[in-house]
Amino acid sequence: MSKEFYRIRSLESLIGKHKELDNQEIFFQTPEKLNDPMEGFIEFVFNGDKIVWKNFFKHYIICFEWIFQNYIIYGENGIQLGVEYIPIFKTFEELESPEYKQLISKITESFFENSGELVNEISQITTDISKDELLRYLYFSHNVLLEIVQRTYEDQELMPRRKQITKIDINNIKNISKYINAIEKLREEYGHEKVNILHQDSVAWYEKMMLELNCNTVMGKETPNKNFILNFNSHYLEALKKLTYPKVYVASFLENPYNSSTWGNYGENHTGVCLIFKSDKEQLEFSNVLSGDRPITQSLKFKKVNYDSDFKEINFFESFGLLTYQKIYSWYIDESNNESILFDKMFKNEDSWREEFWGKFEKNKLIKTKDWHYEKEYRLTYHRLSDYEVPKEHRKLKYDFNSLKGLIFGIKTPLDKKCEIIEIIKNKCKERNRNDFEFNQAYYCNSEKEIRYRNLNLKFNDTIQKSKKVTKSIKKVKTINDKNKYN
Repeated sequence: MSKEFYRIRSLESLIGKHKELDNQEIFFQTPEKLNDPMEGFIEFVFNGDKIVWKNFFKHYIICFEWIFQNYIIYGENGIQLGVEYIPIFKTFEELESPEYKQLISKITESFFENSGELVNEISQITTDISKDELLRYLYFSHNVLLEIVQRTYEDQELMPRRKQITKIDINNIKNISKYINAIEKLREEYGHEKVNILHQDSVAWYEKMMLELNCNTVMGKETPNKNFILNFNSHYLEALKKLTYPKVYVASFLENPYNSSTWGNYGENHTGVCLIFKSDKEQLEFSNVLSGDRPITQSLKFKKVNYDSDFKEINFFESFGLLTYQKIYSWYIDESNNESILFDKMFKNEDSWREEFWGKFEKNKLIKTKDWHYEKEYRLTYHRLSDYEVPKEHRKLKYDFNSLKGLIFGIKTPLDKKCEIIEIIKNKCKERNRNDFEFNQAYYCNSEKEIRYRNLNLKFNDTIQKSKKVTKSIKKVKTINDKNKYN
């Protein structure tokens, strides 16, 4: 038994600039561009032993040094630094030369001499560390790292010596280390929940401080690359997501087209059109999905959005889903070849780990906040394992015209646009020897107090002649109006 799925589109998307109807395309949008700010949200937390935390900071150093290197080369006049420039997949073993490895080793050694106490205290935390909490710890260690990198560059004659050297003040590192230690003792005595209330006040203080620092300076506008360097801790945590799950792209459909708000949101204030797709297996087949460099046919399944579930927290140190075995292993081993306790969980129980890992991925990509429950949304989701970012042109997937059962004109769809759409459909039906396409008209039903639609029962032979006459009449009226305008 076939099921129908509804997709409301603006005229600009359907027959304007994007020509989705002509091309039989469905565009898969990045979650950041969708209406719910929680789309694609993944709540990463950080919970690991000393081995993974030390490797975390080693990786942080590699990534930051590369960004700093680009800043020294380009300053503010070349490239504009962004998250995409952070070499998040690079490991120490992949550094280009022995000299480069020696430079990174020197920076790393100096960093742990000054900040090793903080790294050790972080690794002793018994609860999950949130992103906001980790940002605060990184803020203090980053200031130390920035000075160490500059001094190392000066020693290696990679940058001019500064007139005034900033003193490395390790008191902040000692103070934040003491804070972490004190919080852990309080958790042991009073429990996690009570102490976390106090702890959240401290996190809020950090957010206030960072906001004031950025609001009280024009540096961000005049020197964006320098601002990127100084706020690297937040950019790094954003980039880390690339090591875990592939980026998901979404095409939204509705269970029914009766809600006026959805027509207003997606149908350009009811001037758009709703496409009706039918599916026997609740899936849609696309003929141009890229696999490597060649297009293949792939079916994507319609999945119902859940408005009641919570987003699942995911431990970053157990979620290296897009890395090779060798790169994953580099996170779980120290310089003496000791393995992290997390190694066994991921590799000795690989099947159960994969089931849990992808289960959370599937669940999170189908969750929206309860404010959007009226949409009753279904969605198709698309992702590729090989690349994190999929270009726009590769997210326009081509469907079989026979899966498009019909369409519904909006209450305010202009007459000339209706005629244009009918002409496009007529030509497609003629090419495929098809005469069962449904044209419907939306209207407001007083008794049901919602949007309904009625079948227009258009027959192509009659419809085409009428649409041509209407189009000619519209053009004729326009010509007369233009003449009157200039006479």
